[in-house]
Amino acid sequence: MATVKAIIRKKSGKAIVNDKGQTLVYIQYGHDSKVTLFSTGIKILPKQWSESKMKIDSTKDLLKNKGNEELIKLKEKEDNYSNANIEAFKSKITSIVRKLQHKDAPPTVALVKEAFEIEYNPKTEKLESLFDLIDAFIEERKATMSHGTIKQYGSIKSNLLAYQEKKKEKITLEKINLSFYDKFVQYLLEEHQLPDGSTGMSNNTVGNQVKNLKAILKYLKKRGHSVYENLEDFKVLKEKGQIIYHSQEELEVLHHLEIPSDSILKEKYAELWKDMYKRPFPGKASLEMAKDIHILECQTSLRVSDRKRLGKEHIYNNVIKMPAHKNKNRVTIPLTPKAMAILQKYDYEIPDITEQRMNEYVKAICLIAGFDYLIETTEYKGGRKIYTKIPKWQTITNHIAVKTFISHCGEKNISAKVVSEITGKSVKIIHEHYYGTNEKVIEMEMQRAFGTPEPLLKIS
Repeated sequence: MATVKAIIRKKSGKAIVNDKGQTLVYIQYGHDSKVTLFSTGIKILPKQWSESKMKIDSTKDLLKNKGNEELIKLKEKEDNYSNANIEAFKSKITSIVRKLQHKDAPPTVALVKEAFEIEYNPKTEKLESLFDLIDAFIEERKATMSHGTIKQYGSIKSNLLAYQEKKKEKITLEKINLSFYDKFVQYLLEEHQLPDGSTGMSNNTVGNQVKNLKAILKYLKKRGHSVYENLEDFKVLKEKGQIIYHSQEELEVLHHLEIPSDSILKEKYAELWKDMYKRPFPGKASLEMAKDIHILECQTSLRVSDRKRLGKEHIYNNVIKMPAHKNKNRVTIPLTPKAMAILQKYDYEIPDITEQRMNEYVKAICLIAGFDYLIETTEYKGGRKIYTKIPKWQTITNHIAVKTFISHCGEKNISAKVVSEITGKSVKIIHEHYYGTNEKVIEMEMQRAFGTPEPLLKIS
C-alpha cells in the first residue's frame, strides 16, 4: 500500500534543525515497507508544526500575543500559502503513483523517485546514467526474484562496466542498438576476462547475458524510456549443453562412502587442494554434512532455497508438499528411504551450508569417492567447438543434484509429466535441460529393443 504524507525529520524525538533553529518540511512516500523523502524547500520553526494535522499550525502560539493582531493575520496568510504548497507537492507524488498503477507498474519507492526526477527535475544528471537505471531495475526485482536471479542481473551490469572500461566508451541507454549488441557480444566471446584468468565466455553464458540485458531494456521501455525498438534483433546464443550427473552406481558409492579422519584427509589431499583452490582441504565433519545434504537433494530434487526452509511441517505421510520458492509452483515429492533416513538423522532440521562451500565440499567428496576418471566436456565459443578432458570430480557442483534426480527418473521409466509434478518444472524444461544419459542406459535400451548378443567367440 502506498502512503504520502508531510513530515519534519527527527532524531531521538527532537526535530533536526539548521543553525537558525529551522527544520525542513518533507514529503514522505512509502511503499512495501520502504520509504523515501522529497524536500519541499519549506523551512519552519519546529513549534510551528502540527504532528496530528501534518501541516504548519503556528496560530495558537501567536494568538497569545493579543497586542499584535496584524502579525497574526500575516502569519496565518504565510502558513496557508506554505500549506497549499505542501498539498500541491503531495498531489504531484500521488499523481505519479496513479500513472504507474495505470501502466500496471508497481509504485515502488525507486520507480516513484525516478518518475519524479524525470517529470520535475529533467536536468538531473543521475537520470542519464544507464547504470543507475539498472540499479533501479534490480532494486525493483528484489521483492519478486530469487537471490540467484538478482545476482545474474548484477552480472550484466558488471560486464557492461567492464566493456566500458576496456573500450574507453561511455555506454548510455541511447547507444544500446544493434551495432552495440554486435560489439558487446564479440567482446564477451573473445576479450572478457574470466575469474580464472582465461578470456572469453561460452556461447551459453553470453546468451544468458543478452537475455538479462533484454529483460532490463524491456522493463525500461515499458516505463517510458527511449529504448532500441527491435530488441528481437538481439539474438540469444544458445547451445544444447552437456548434462553431467551422478549415475545410479555413483550415488550408491556416495551413500556408503565413509569419510576418513581429518589427519588422513590432510595427508592425502591437502597439497592437491591448495594447488588447485588455494584453500585447506575441508574437514571430516563438514564433508559428512555436505554429503548428506547432497544425497538428500539428489533423492528429492529440492532446490537450495527450498531445502533451506524445509521443516517437519512440510511433510505429510512421507511426502514433501510445499510451494517452490523460485516459481511458486507447488511441489509434491514422495520421500525415498534414503531421503527419509537423512531427514530423521537431523530431526528434520537440515544444516545450512552456503552455496559456495557446498560446491567446494561436493567436489571434495567426489574426489574421495574416486570419481577421477576422465570425461570429455564440450564448450562452444563463437563458431569454435572446444573439447576438454577433465576428471569427473572437478565437474561436479551441487547443482547437478536435480539433474541426477530427473535423469534417474528417466532411467526408471517415470514419465516426464510425473517428474514435472514432483519438481515443479515444465515438461519442456525437463527434456531440454535435465534428462541425462550414460553408456549403461544406452546399452540397456538397445538390449531391451534388440536382445542381448552371444559372447564373442575366441578365434584360436
